[in-house]
Amino acid sequence: MTLETNLDQVKDIAKKAAIWAYPIVENYRSIYKLTIDSNDQPGAYKGPMNQIHSLENVATPDDKVIITPNSDTPYSYLIMDLRTEPLVVTMPDITSFAGDNGEDRYYSLQLVDLYTFNFGYLGTRIDIDTQRDPINRGGKYIIAGPDWSEEESEKITSILKSETNPEGIIDEIIKSETNLVFSLFRTQLFNPDPVTGDIKLVNEIQKKYKVETLSEFIQRTTPESAPNILYPFIPHSGPENGEKLDPNFFQYVNFLLQFCPTHPTEVELREQFKTIGVGEDFPTFPPEGVSAEWVNALNEGSEAGMKKIVETAHNMNTSLGIFGTREAVMANVDGEEEGYGYLKRAMGAFMGIYGNSDAEALYPAYLKDSQGHPLDASNHNYELVLPVEMPVKAFWSVTMYHADTKFLVANEPLNRYLINSSMKLTTNEDQETITLYLQNESPGEEKESNWLPAPNGSMFVVMRLYLPQDEVVSGIWKPPVITGYPK
Repeated sequence: MTLETNLDQVKDIAKKAAIWAYPIVENYRSIYKLTIDSNDQPGAYKGPMNQIHSLENVATPDDKVIITPNSDTPYSYLIMDLRTEPLVVTMPDITSFAGDNGEDRYYSLQLVDLYTFNFGYLGTRIDIDTQRDPINRGGKYIIAGPDWSEEESEKITSILKSETNPEGIIDEIIKSETNLVFSLFRTQLFNPDPVTGDIKLVNEIQKKYKVETLSEFIQRTTPESAPNILYPFIPHSGPENGEKLDPNFFQYVNFLLQFCPTHPTEVELREQFKTIGVGEDFPTFPPEGVSAEWVNALNEGSEAGMKKIVETAHNMNTSLGIFGTREAVMANVDGEEEGYGYLKRAMGAFMGIYGNSDAEALYPAYLKDSQGHPLDASNHNYELVLPVEMPVKAFWSVTMYHADTKFLVANEPLNRYLINSSMKLTTNEDQETITLYLQNESPGEEKESNWLPAPNGSMFVVMRLYLPQDEVVSGIWKPPVITGYPK
């Protein structure tokens, strides 16, 4: 491959490559912390790949593995290495784990490829969409990598059928574009109270999640293992709270592309990237023999790409269209510039990696108030007025974060990091709305049930709408604004 020599072209291609590859590197950062580096910061490492690792409680300010964590649903992590063979995931039957009022408990498994496309879902929403009766009765699913063929799928399906079970015992075979997969179980917690709450029921469900290799599942000989890989160290977070690219950004990209077969729609793009030394076949980066001026042009271009991600993300006020399948995220929308799908994917990774697809959950996001001013609780108190009946089929929440780090905000002794629909909230006199108080100091005892503590400085607020109604997904419903009042 001949390297590009025109420095302006080098700059343009580097900008495009940075936007395209940014989510891949950020995904690897999480995978590295969770399953590879046991010497990373305390609490980050959960255990090896191809095993389920459950958190017994919802996220707190001490959890700094993933930015903008939710504190509604205790997480269970499963990082998959599919190079050797597929995995079989069991979703348990949780029909007996409904809430006190008989409401169905939400649970899901989100499947995310290395590009950060959501290539599959299991759980409550899929059961509703496919009209399973009852919902939440679980199932068994094969998750296969890009090299798994249709012929192999048909062979396995036939093996797992019998006279007594002609449909087979596998509900679905789901293929990933990449051999590394980040997957995340979410299990709804109705009541977080340590005494009267239902966290023990959630933990029971978590213990029922199961993963095994396909050879274990069908009791056949294990295939020869894929070669061991020496995974390169990556820092806990990118420079300047993630607003700058890692100095070794493209080295990480070249390493990770071995897990990412070229998609048919990206053949030309991947060939173009090779002209600046970005590809799985390049042993070193920058490529050998390039000049200092060439490297400077590449750095200028990649920095411009990161700047574009940050600036666009800071003007984002909803996750609509940001997360989803490749087809959904990359769909052409009138008025969008060429390659905007890659920018949307990068914005999602920057603002809240592993966000759900629109049909699963939607995230109105707030960095500014109704007047367009940045949210800052050191000099303003804020109010967010919500309708009592929010447009969701499952539940909703509003979570507070530090604007710079995107981690939860410590507040003692209240230790309240969100407000959600399962809490006992005070309604307004009209009985149709609820006012949430987003501020650094208590709004007073009579309003404290609706108080979401804010940092003494810049803040970032995310609303979560789980299983949103059609008017939300279509964009007809507009999220309420946050109103600021000077202290």
